[in-house]
Amino acid sequence: MKKTKKIFSALLVSFSLLSFSQITFGVKANLLYQSDKPTWTNIKDGAVKAYEDKGDNNVGYNAGISLKINTPVGFFIQPELYYTTFSKELSVPATTTSTATTITVKNNRADLPVLVGYNILGKTLGIY
Repeated sequence: MKKTKKIFSALLVSFSLLSFSQITFGVKANLLYQSDKPTWTNIKDGAVKAYEDKGDNNVGYNAGISLKINTPVGFFIQPELYYTTFSKELSVPATTTSTATTITVKNNRADLPVLVGYNILGKTLGIY
């Protein structure tokens, strides 16, 4: 019974810290695909191509969590933890001296950036 009370107390303290207005918790997810320039047309075309190819080539994702800790003077610290994975397939055509080659590159990684920022318009706009 004492162990249950200790666990329950620890959970209540943790919940109260996270519910305090100085600390916010977030979840983020992104889809990664290749685009030449960041224009709406290129983004739309890249998304359509990734969908039509069923994600077989150069598509990945990024998912993670973040914690934003505000200070009374407007600065904040935001540690984030992300898992990123993507792959790319490159084909080299055959020449008179070599045969055709296909290279597949896969990348899986965990990122842990710690951002420092300043709130310009309250919690609406900030710079990192």
